[in-house]
Amino acid sequence: MLPEAYVTHNIVGRTRISIPSQKGNSVFFEKVRQTLSEKKELKQVKANATTGTLLLEHEGDFKTLEKMGEKETLFQLSPLVTHREVSARKRISRPLHIPLSEQISQFIDALDGRIEKKTDGTVDITTLMFTLLGAAGIYQVSKGNILPAGFTLITYALNLLSSRHFERRVESQT
Repeated sequence: MLPEAYVTHNIVGRTRISIPSQKGNSVFFEKVRQTLSEKKELKQVKANATTGTLLLEHEGDFKTLEKMGEKETLFQLSPLVTHREVSARKRISRPLHIPLSEQISQFIDALDGRIEKKTDGTVDITTLMFTLLGAAGIYQVSKGNILPAGFTLITYALNLLSSRHFERRVESQT
């Protein structure tokens, strides 16, 4: 039996899918990412095993994608419900309530996508934030504000850089 998947967010050209039963399974999500990346209907596929989600950027209407996961024997999609709404007996079909934290996350993902598109993949939001925080930290140090302002800003910038490096190492190992 295929793992159940749920649409957690859907706008024209962009859909986020949650597969809670596979959360943490990096092998599964890499297989899904590779398989779906070959589909001409999809512009980009981002898989996140840590959160158990897929982010699909696609051409046209979502209807063309509804059966793709099932057809490729990856997952079975239930497009009108979220995993929070699934009960043991029934599924409720109603408009999705998206928590503020998820809305912020989606905004940042969209902003990241726009930045990468504008810079042909040269700059992403992490690189931009590293640069801004580092520059602000250096500015504060040059003004004599080493502690706490300068040091804190530079520390945040370096933390961003090291977390990005770690993410890339994990991605290259899977």
